[in-house]
Amino acid sequence: MKTYEISNVYFLSNKSLITILVLYVDNLFLTSSHTIYISSFKTNLRKKFKLKDLSLIDKLLSAQTQQLSC
Repeated sequence: MKTYEISNVYFLSNKSLITILVLYVDNLFLTSSHTIYISSFKTNLRKKFKLKDLSLIDKLLSAQTQQLSC
């Protein structure tokens, strides 16, 4: 498993999983090739922090985003 960090953008990858975490001010954006990983990650964060889930996003820092189903 490889982990990369660029400023406030974090990448995690292995053979079948790609996950990207972006921290911006007081927001956290998470995307992954596996929705089960996202659910697990959010469950673990909720154990320590109060979260407000804003669900799907359509723009991130002025970049258009799109959800694809695999």
